[in-house]
This record gives sequence, structure tokens and C-alpha cells, in this order.
Amino acid sequence: MKNKLIAAIHAAIVVAAYSSPFWLNWQLMALGVVIYWLQIAVFKACVLTIAEFGTTNISFVGMYAEKILSNFEIEIDQHKVKIFLDWVLPPSLLAIAYAIQT
Repeated sequence: MKNKLIAAIHAAIVVAAYSSPFWLNWQLMALGVVIYWLQIAVFKACVLTIAEFGTTNISFVGMYAEKILSNFEIEIDQHKVKIFLDWVLPPSLLAIAYAIQT
């Protein structure tokens, strides 16, 4: 039950974060990106990912994408997914928010 609750909270946060350029001020998003990067620097992963999966080597999105795509015999490089989600996507979302809002 605990893992289902963590997974639901994690999913809600991921959806909120990915949709944030459309509803959250870009300056608050910048603060969120900094806080997220501090979390990555300190814990080596998202604390919810650690709580849900017990490791720092995967990401929430990567794990569920792997589960879905394994049905089609498609393999995912979790390391590349983690790098993209941790270091490329946050500033990209921030840039989209800035472009939309200014």
C-alpha cells in the first residue's frame, strides 16, 4: 500500500512538473529547477524515486517506460533516460515557460 501511495504522489508531481510551463510562473519554475538539482546533488536521485524503487540508478519515468516498452521488446538505457530527465528536461521546460510567458 505504501508503494502505491508513493507511486501516485510521484505520478502527480511528474504530471504537474511537465505541465508547469502552462500554469506556473517561470520564475517559480526556476526556483523549482534549482531545488530539484540540489536534491539530485545531495541524494543522487529524486527522493521519491529512492523511496519507491530503493535505488538511485533509475528514474520514475524510465522505470515505467521500460515496463511498458518491454511488452514490445524495446530496451531502454536507464542511464541516458536519467541524464535527460535530470539535466536536459528541467531547463527545457523552464525555457518553454519563459518563451510562453514573456
